[in-house]
Order: sequence, then C-alpha cells, then structure tokens
Amino acid sequence: MSQAPSPGDASLQIPPDLTADDRAELERLRRENATLRAGTSRPRRRIRWRSVLAALLIVIGCVLAPVSLVAVWTHNEVSDTDHFVATTGPLIDDPAVQEALTNRVTTTVFQYVDVQGLTDQSIAALAAQGLPPALVERLKGFTPALATAVTGFVRDKVGRLIASPQFEAAWNQALTLAHQQMVTVLSGDSQSIVVQGGTVSLDLAPFIDAAKQRLAAEGLTAVNRIPEVPPTIALAPADQLVRAQAAYATLGSLATVLPWITLLVLAVGVYLARARMRALVAASLGVAAALVLLAAGLLVARGLLVDTVPATGAPAAAASFDIIVGFLR
Repeated sequence: MSQAPSPGDASLQIPPDLTADDRAELERLRRENATLRAGTSRPRRRIRWRSVLAALLIVIGCVLAPVSLVAVWTHNEVSDTDHFVATTGPLIDDPAVQEALTNRVTTTVFQYVDVQGLTDQSIAALAAQGLPPALVERLKGFTPALATAVTGFVRDKVGRLIASPQFEAAWNQALTLAHQQMVTVLSGDSQSIVVQGGTVSLDLAPFIDAAKQRLAAEGLTAVNRIPEVPPTIALAPADQLVRAQAAYATLGSLATVLPWITLLVLAVGVYLARARMRALVAASLGVAAALVLLAAGLLVARGLLVDTVPATGAPAAAASFDIIVGFLR
C-alpha cells in the first residue's frame, strides 16, 4: 500500500476535479506548512544558548557568594577596630584561654624568680649566723616543697587576676591599641612604629606588669626582681610587611566590589533564564549549598589548627578559633 502524501509534500498532485477555491486553499496550506518548517530551528538555537549562559552565570554567582562573605568578614576584622575587639574580646572569658594565658604568665615570672635558689640563700645566711646544722638540713629538705607551694600560690593569683573584670578591661584596651597600631602599619601611615630585629612581635608587657602589681600587693615582693624587658611572641618576618600592606589594600577593594558583582551576576543569570522563577529557586539553593560548603571548610580548618598545636594548647586553640569565626558563621 502506498502512503498518502502530506499536505506540505512538494510531490503532491492536485486532482483535476478540484474547484478553484479548493486549489487556493490547498496552496495556502502548503505555504503555511513550509513556513512553519523553516522557522522552527532558529528560535530553538537562540533559547538554548541563552539558557546555557544563564546557568553559567548562576553557577559563577553561587561560587562567588562565599568568597564575597569571607572577603567582607576579613576586611571588617582587619580594618575595623571596634569589630575586631568585639570578635576577640570574648577570648579572655573562655576558661581554656584563661588557663593557657595563666600558664604562660606564670612561666615567665619564674624565669626570673628562682624560689628554690632564694630559699637556699636564706638558709645559708641563717647557717652563717649560727643556726644548728641539724636544723639547717631539715630546712633544706623543705625547699622543694616550698618552691612548689610558691609556684601554686603565684599561679592561683595570676589565674584570679586574668579572670577578673579589671584584667578584662585591660585586655580590651590592649587589643584596641594593638589593632589601631596594626591598621596604622598596614595602611602605610605609621611613622612611630618600628619593627625591630627583622620580626613583627606581640608585646606581653601589659600582662606581665599587671601580674607583677597583683603579686606584689599580695606580699610576694620577689617579683620586683623581674626586669622591665618583656617577653614577646613573634608573629611574622618583617620582610612580609610590604606584601601585607598590598594585601590589605587589595582586600579593601574586594570587600567593596565583590558582593555587588556577585549580586549582579546572579541577577543577570536569573533574568536570562527561560523559566525565571525556577532559576531564582535554583540560585537560592546554590548559594545555600555554597555556604554549607564554607561551614564545612571552617570545620576542616579548625581540625587542622588543633592538630598543629601541642596537646596542652589544643583546647585554647579550638576555643579561640570558634570565637574568632563566630561572626562569619
């Protein structure tokens, strides 16, 4: 059996018995069919490329969302002193941080105050004054226990000092001054701050002085032997200062521009999409997924940080990390 030709087939033979009106109608149907066939491919190609571009822009916007968030948070921490103090100030209220700072200050005190040596000198002076030898030997046997007791006494007083509201106020003041100096250095406006010894260091002088005053007031006047040269914590080599200043300027630009670029890319992607409501939902879910990945990255970074410090300092490191990234979370 032969298949009947379609109305748009060019080989269609018009029966001779058709009227003139039927012939005209058939010719019109042929032209419409040919027009529809010729015009279907071009719009489909345009819509397909537009959809691909919209999807690409939405993906880029979702990737830029957590980057923009981190840039703004970092810039606020680095350039805004009030924001920095609000972030790091609660560190002194954490028990793990208080214990770590107490241990460091106590260790520094006994680097300059040898309790057992002072006790041995006192016993020797008493022996020279005619103290019986048997009593001298008994006193020497008490010197290790006396040194341990003094160490515990000092550590207890330092711990109370660090947990006191007065020390918290001094802590916030020290953070404020240190951050203001850091901003001055990074912005290139500093003329009074000098990096010594090729190293940028954190000065612990305010904490040592406060501990000395409290211990002297409690009757342990031996702490007055501690010299005025304070211990420092090395932060970074001084040759990195120029790169830090360049990074500071770049960070300021990124924190200002990148969020607007992210919003613009997402908006254009949704606008170009064929189904805009569906694209808006996809963009929202994509941004949410990117932020979930950022939160997972923070957990990984926390674990890596804890693994790099000694076991005794791991609780303080973990607590410090949680407090510092609190605003970012």
